[in-house]
Amino acid sequence: MRFSVWMAALLLACGSMLNGGEIITSKVDRLNVRAGQSTSSAVVGKLGDGEKVTALRANDQWVEIEPAAAYIARSLLKDGKTAARCNLRSGPGTNFPALGRCEAAVAVKILDDGKGEWVKIAPPPGIAGYVARSMVSGDLSKLPKLDGSPAVATVKNDDKKPEAPKNPPAAGPAKIEELPFDDLPVVSGSGREVTVTGDFLPIKNTGGIKFALAVVKDGKYQLQYLIHVGKSGKKFDALAEKKVRIVGVSYRVDGWDASVLKPFKITPIETR
Repeated sequence: MRFSVWMAALLLACGSMLNGGEIITSKVDRLNVRAGQSTSSAVVGKLGDGEKVTALRANDQWVEIEPAAAYIARSLLKDGKTAARCNLRSGPGTNFPALGRCEAAVAVKILDDGKGEWVKIAPPPGIAGYVARSMVSGDLSKLPKLDGSPAVATVKNDDKKPEAPKNPPAAGPAKIEELPFDDLPVVSGSGREVTVTGDFLPIKNTGGIKFALAVVKDGKYQLQYLIHVGKSGKKFDALAEKKVRIVGVSYRVDGWDASVLKPFKITPIETR
């Protein structure tokens, strides 16, 4: 079965198998295919009205479906196998979201070798997308139970990832893409330059995220951004609990509600 347009999230390692398989049909046009079992999960594709796909597992709200194809950088293929642990993508380029991770030495079936830097392949077992159960028709009673909400697994520094500059760029969407985080699954193409103000609050250290920017509403803090300062967190300790202005680039992180902000400049705001 084929998607009109599709992307999907990796549930398990590429060597694992998913059981089940029932043909289902989309009851609406442009049915969202999502990366996880939530309406807040990224929309990674669409199904047309009447389009048929293979369902793998299901629960009361979501159906796990089988995608049709994935793309891998040609440099990461050797003799029909993955040359290294790598990301599989929804389209032929790093601007397309990663569908998930594939281990090294996994044999793949080539669907379209093409002539460019990317090769279209059949998705190895373990890659799937999610659609709302109420939006499809078909017999789902015999499918295995779908549990949990698995996260997308991706790989750092695969398929020609650009090297981060020593100094952050002052502006410009082209340079924003040169600021990937090595420790976070950033959504490709989501970077945008922002200038924001709020209270600079220390939080429990999670990798390079050591602060949060929040505003007070109805007497309570509301989270605006998570601030990624890398290993230089201590130099910002003097600003903790103060109102600040931050100029930087915000990024969406797959599976997170809050965006992550990479600051160029943080300055305190004097209050009277």
